[in-house]
Amino acid sequence: MIKLYKYDLHVHARPSRHGPGAIQNYINAGVAAGLDGMVFTEHSHQEGLIDLADFQWSAPDGFFVGAAQEVTTSDYGDVLVYGATEAIPKGLTLANDLAAGYAGARVLAHPMWSLVKDKSRWHYFVDAVEILNGHPRRRGKHCAEMLEYWHETKCAGTGGGDAHHARHVGSAYTLTPHRLTCMSDLVSVLMEGQVLPCALEA
Repeated sequence: MIKLYKYDLHVHARPSRHGPGAIQNYINAGVAAGLDGMVFTEHSHQEGLIDLADFQWSAPDGFFVGAAQEVTTSDYGDVLVYGATEAIPKGLTLANDLAAGYAGARVLAHPMWSLVKDKSRWHYFVDAVEILNGHPRRRGKHCAEMLEYWHETKCAGTGGGDAHHARHVGSAYTLTPHRLTCMSDLVSVLMEGQVLPCALEA
């Protein structure tokens, strides 16, 4: 049997608002939830690309902790960008600015049905779609619609808790057969489509 690793790829600790201890609180919650790792995806226009080295935290051996960004585009809403090395401003277009100007893997975050139903409009510019989002406001009907869409299109899909509080870490997560040790590993599995969405409740 192939071992699958569990990662929450959409987490907001907002350390500037909740204090530097928020990073550790979220990591503790991820460990308790049985995750193998997590990625902090702060909004680029609020926190920027956080440097985890600026905070005091610890994690069990093998537990992956990474940092990425959630970027608000002018044409496709929020996009999770993994692997970029600089803060990305708000308001760029996905097709002409974000995809062309910044390295990394791109995932449409909690997308609106109207934006994803025509796959030909976006699939050249992103590597995956967040199918399952664990935020309380996006469970239920939204997840059901996105699961149906995922089964129909066979697109690469992820899951993320979209946690704005530690108790929501791991409410949705991504499965992959690859253990992550660095952000480059994550970028590779996303670009290769080696991901599956999963959630505690869908």
